[in-house]
Amino acid sequence: MASRFSSLQLQRRRLHIATNQLSVRQIRNSDFYGCLGDLKNHISDSDFIALSLQNTGSSSFPWHRLQSFDTYDTAYCKAKYAAEKFQILQFALCPFSVRESKLIAHPYNFHLFPRDDLNIGMPSYSFSCQVSHLTSMAHEGFDFDACIYDGISYLSRAQESIAKVRIGRPILTPSTYDVKSSSRQTIADSVFVQRVKSRVKNWKDACNSSTKTNVIPTKGGGTQAIRAIWTSSKEDKILLEKELQNLEEEENKKFRGFREVVDIISASQKPIVSYNSLNDFAFVHSKFLAPLPTGIDEFASSLHLVFPRVLDVKHLISKIGGLSKPTSIASALSYLKNHYFAPIDLDIPVEATGNDRKFHGHNAILVCHLFAKACSVLKIDLGGVQSNNCLASKLDGCANVFGSFSPDHHKSEDEDIKISTKNVRKISCRHLVFLWGFRDGMTARSMKTALEGSHEVFCEEFDVRFVDKKCAIVVFWQPGLSEAFLDAINSDGIVGCLKDMVSEGLKATGYETYKRVCRLGLWEADLAESLERATSEHHHSSFEADPETERLDIYYSNDSIINLADL
Repeated sequence: MASRFSSLQLQRRRLHIATNQLSVRQIRNSDFYGCLGDLKNHISDSDFIALSLQNTGSSSFPWHRLQSFDTYDTAYCKAKYAAEKFQILQFALCPFSVRESKLIAHPYNFHLFPRDDLNIGMPSYSFSCQVSHLTSMAHEGFDFDACIYDGISYLSRAQESIAKVRIGRPILTPSTYDVKSSSRQTIADSVFVQRVKSRVKNWKDACNSSTKTNVIPTKGGGTQAIRAIWTSSKEDKILLEKELQNLEEEENKKFRGFREVVDIISASQKPIVSYNSLNDFAFVHSKFLAPLPTGIDEFASSLHLVFPRVLDVKHLISKIGGLSKPTSIASALSYLKNHYFAPIDLDIPVEATGNDRKFHGHNAILVCHLFAKACSVLKIDLGGVQSNNCLASKLDGCANVFGSFSPDHHKSEDEDIKISTKNVRKISCRHLVFLWGFRDGMTARSMKTALEGSHEVFCEEFDVRFVDKKCAIVVFWQPGLSEAFLDAINSDGIVGCLKDMVSEGLKATGYETYKRVCRLGLWEADLAESLERATSEHHHSSFEADPETERLDIYYSNDSIINLADL
């Protein structure tokens, strides 16, 4: 275990030294608008956009992280919880292209802070921080003072609409009315026209300046001001319209803030490359688009409208032998370097200067590098990918574990999540049973030994894995055994060792309860506490079992216990 950690630390140190030699353009509020022209050009000239976020936290407790037994739905619930709880402090962005073995990259690192610049209580009143994340950022030289005082604020699209109504910002819309009569005027029409002309003439004569403001009632019962501007010629009217458009654009910038960058990315329609697309885009949706939907299908449909092509590098590298288990970017790059010949030369035409080097934001470059190397190993030629439908289709098919966030994505009868490389086997969610309330100090091996012979269902093949220190899962490989076990443990007729374990406090439940925990947001420190709450609340409600659970499958590894250093 110690040698494994020292090896990983060495990989990270080597990467840290290597990436410190790379120049990343650091952008804060004071120079934000000055960089947008270059960013637009770089995005326009590139084939892909890599994205990497530095957040104030990711998961408060071990079981809150993505687990090998999570389905699409439960994984999304976890990502949603983290995105709503934590905050983005750095948004690393890197437009890039690959030409033969050369990676041409233009990295930016935007420093964000959800300051209430408009005094309207948005974008955020508060957010949570995870000590390990802040400590890591501090070790890498992150300037928290600069982040707070010069970080770029923003409003999501939904918040912008609310803010404009709350502030009462005027709608700057030039209007022209050409009235053409389709029939002969009646006497009433003539009287009306003359009356209007007289009022307009009186208004013109009464104006001592070029503008006048009137107040009219609104549908909500309040009032709103209308400013009418008189122009003496068509040329003046055109100039005025341009002036109004520029004024409205400047007003909109105050609301959008950093979201200007998100809108630029969306407008480009370029494929976006991320190492962990579900978590990253849950944050992006929550902070810059709108509150996250309840379920993953609604999330996928909403996100697809803004970012139609999202490529997940973690899923891409799972197609490479030896890399099917989730791993860090550092270890993945190290593995490819040691096992495959896939040279990629990095070219960053624009050099950052000054103290920019001491700040991080290099992960977006590493995502580009890993993506290019993985495609090289998989024989995917990235040259001209935008115009090559075959290559684009190949990337879409293998590079996004969540169905490319497409609204056309539907769960198949075998919804799979592949997590580990050791003895990976496909298993239905119905075959999993969660256990808690067992004696302290038990291990997966001792738990399995205690269960063997305690009931006839354990005469067949089964495995035990600890989720955290107080909860374990039992995996039955034969259909019907999990139901038989749950029926037995909840009955009065149990005997032998199993009866003794139940009398000591052992409890069990099926996968549907775990789904209910995630769906209801019962995020206690220990999964056992959450399962206890879900089962007790279930007895007092009419919650029905989700029929989807009956046909959901996962890929399960029989690794007996999670890394205790993570607990």
